[in-house]
Amino acid sequence: YHGVNLTVNKRFNDRWQLNGALTIQTNRDYQPTGSFANPTGVEFVEGTNEVPRYLFKLNGSYQLGWGITASGNLNWNDGDTRTRTITGPGQVFGGVGQSNITYNTLNYQPRDTERFDSTALLDAGVQKVFSFAGGRYRIKAMVDGFNLLNISTIQGYTSGNASLATSSQVNEVVPPRVFRFGAQFSF
Repeated sequence: YHGVNLTVNKRFNDRWQLNGALTIQTNRDYQPTGSFANPTGVEFVEGTNEVPRYLFKLNGSYQLGWGITASGNLNWNDGDTRTRTITGPGQVFGGVGQSNITYNTLNYQPRDTERFDSTALLDAGVQKVFSFAGGRYRIKAMVDGFNLLNISTIQGYTSGNASLATSSQVNEVVPPRVFRFGAQFSF
């Protein structure tokens, strides 16, 4: 594993705060020589990087006054790898004195050849505090918005096997924009 992690932190002062982090990383897969009973397709696994190459996070908040606070959160991540295979021949002769070898699926490209699109999720919220009885009782009204950019990035398919019709059938997408309204009572 090789990685660099950069962070910034502005503690709450002058009515605002901010936190941020950027991670740049790689994790190449290597298998010890001789660890494969069947080395077919090893070249599609060796040296591949299947972890996200970058992760960026930024969040902060600001007190607007009158008991109102606004906050935001941005997560921007590299897409996951999509491992593609094809249907293999099944049972094949393993050689003189050897048992049969099963090839149900076969890799045909390095595992890190294809990646899903990166995902940038922006969330934000606003809250207002109402105080009663000299501050003894408080009601906090909240409005939060998730996926404000309303991205619809594909994150998965039914199958990674290109021999199947379902290999192009989407089964996972980033959830749509959502708003949440809430209240909290403190006593």
